[in-house]
Amino acid sequence: MVQETEDGISLPRDPVDTDTVYLIGFEKEPGGHCGLRATPIGDAKTDFLKIGRKALEKSRSIKTEFDPDAGAEENRTCIVNDDDIWDRHLLNIIDNYENLSLLDSHHDKMFALYAILFIENDQNGFPVTPGQDNDTESQSFAIFKRLDITSTARTKKLLTLTGSEIKKLEETVLQVSESFDMLYTGNKLYVQNYSAFTYLFRSLQGNENKVDELVSSFEENMGDLVFADGLLDSLKERAKKSVRTANRLNSIVRKYKNRPPSLDQIRTAIEEVDVQDLITIDEGNGTISFEEDDIDKALQFFNEDLFKSAIFSDKYAASGKRKIT
Repeated sequence: MVQETEDGISLPRDPVDTDTVYLIGFEKEPGGHCGLRATPIGDAKTDFLKIGRKALEKSRSIKTEFDPDAGAEENRTCIVNDDDIWDRHLLNIIDNYENLSLLDSHHDKMFALYAILFIENDQNGFPVTPGQDNDTESQSFAIFKRLDITSTARTKKLLTLTGSEIKKLEETVLQVSESFDMLYTGNKLYVQNYSAFTYLFRSLQGNENKVDELVSSFEENMGDLVFADGLLDSLKERAKKSVRTANRLNSIVRKYKNRPPSLDQIRTAIEEVDVQDLITIDEGNGTISFEEDDIDKALQFFNEDLFKSAIFSDKYAASGKRKIT
């Protein structure tokens, strides 16, 4: 039923007549996201299936692994594994699409994002439920892309919605774009739009457990370094509000794991980068401290994003970097 390629991506057989296609709309709400689904039919379904095949083909060319230290430009196209997906709410909606309410003509809002879900049928002709086990989860995939099917004000509608069915307009004003933000295969995201990925799947607002895990790992992997009272709590509060802060924490944990820095290394680095006004060390008990307002700069220092140039001794802050191998 599926063909396994050398790089492990499952390519469904030609599914135009036999596979199920859903268009899932996500509406942002104060407490998270809600999902609604509709079924493309006729030419609309055929168009979406073409997009699905081309997206799968294009995803096979993405080889770079996601690196929280690399920055937005380097991560524009990358493969994201499960551990780097912090907020799984939308993916849980995808995995449990059968529980979604049907999108109908009474929903006239412009939704934040759409995902096209392609599901291969089993041997009995029934759709395979995503995420059942390792043998079946690769038989479905979802493409995240923006589409307009509900807005009627000012803009031209690309598709028309009748009940819970999506049809193509007789006179197509716009063409369905073949670009996509992300492709989800059950255990990996193939990312084309890094900003969309960060916004949807790296947010830590309301995810207390992940924030605690990040900060605890940070403290654990800093070796014998001791932080002043209250600093770690301040880190938690900052990480809840800033994905960039959380990404730096994540980068530091990866960098220092199995090779934590010594107090002497940190002391030497403070002098070499010339940031004595940013981070101070109490020589009596070895406690490190910095102001709450300087949390981001301090994390930049620990992540080696602050440095002094070797030629002119100018000080810089790097927005991202990729390690030379």
